[in-house]
Amino acid sequence: MFLFRIGIVCIFLAFAPATFAAYWVIDFEGTASGYVLQRGGAEIPLEKLMVLHSGDVLIASGEAGTITIVDQANKRHILTAGDPPFVVPDSEPVPSLLSNIHAWVRSWWDTRGDQTTRTTAAVSKGDLDPVITGVVNRESMLLAGTRRLCVAWRGGIAPFELRLVSASGKVLVELSDVERPPIRMPEVSLQPGVYSLQLSDGGATDELTLSVVPEEHLPDTAREILAVDIPDDVRLSYLALFLSTEDAWSFEALQLAYEYDVWQLVDRLENER
Repeated sequence: MFLFRIGIVCIFLAFAPATFAAYWVIDFEGTASGYVLQRGGAEIPLEKLMVLHSGDVLIASGEAGTITIVDQANKRHILTAGDPPFVVPDSEPVPSLLSNIHAWVRSWWDTRGDQTTRTTAAVSKGDLDPVITGVVNRESMLLAGTRRLCVAWRGGIAPFELRLVSASGKVLVELSDVERPPIRMPEVSLQPGVYSLQLSDGGATDELTLSVVPEEHLPDTAREILAVDIPDDVRLSYLALFLSTEDAWSFEALQLAYEYDVWQLVDRLENER
């Protein structure tokens, strides 16, 4: 598995041109079953962040809501039920970094789901202890900057208290009387360093250690994704997908998935980790 993964990363890096013209499904309302994607005379399943091909035909059925397509120039194309089909104009192949990563990450998660189990905390106050979700270990990397952290958990009994504490012991954010997850914390400036994210239900506490670092500490493939000239929400959604496969970066992946509405990834991170 390790050698396979290194091989995929090498392919990504070797064939990544700087600019291109492409189209993506950036968002859609409801379920994928409300839309039809025809390619070469066949219907294929619709997925968020999938790369569209020249000549693809998108149709919103009567049960559908709105689907948003974005091109490399960041122009949005909105399709709703009753609109004429959207035919993807001529476009160039996207870098292998992007065309492969979506399917590869999905395959990685499917394999991970078969191999991974999670040990749950002991019983407390008649229920499970509260456990911050979305992470493999109790330590995770996070990018520096002004952030609004989104925190989810399972177990425990409301009300909950959340605290973000610096290495010096200074409480940067404190929330009390929180009824249920997820919760988005107030904006806070995070400089490189070590922080403690603490969740308590009054009887038990879970703690996540966050190592806040600049972008230079990202894995090589992640920095290659950031360098591709595509709309920010597409680029950072792809970054979230990739980082979800890096155990040390899963909390950052969760933050990006919340910020850019990659809900399928949010669900996998919170429920399989």
